[in-house]
Amino acid sequence: MRRPKSIKPLGNAYKRGAMKTPASLTTNGPSPLLLTTEEAAAHLKLAPKTIRALCTSRRITAIRLCRRWRIPSDELERFKQIHLSPAV
Repeated sequence: MRRPKSIKPLGNAYKRGAMKTPASLTTNGPSPLLLTTEEAAAHLKLAPKTIRALCTSRRITAIRLCRRWRIPSDELERFKQIHLSPAV
């Protein structure tokens, strides 16, 4: 099957710098909306394996993108307040 001439493959365009990553996807901003398991683990002072287990057991609301967990930052704050706050 032939591809129409108007459709071109991306190839290594991102690696060459021809296509830039959108500013909304970079982590240079104030706070990313979705965190990786490593970033969440550093924030909660837990192991990344523990964060993945919490995501799998659905104790933390998370989504899977490309076979990797992404945790919303507001969900991380909610989990921290409920489960990791000191008992009074």
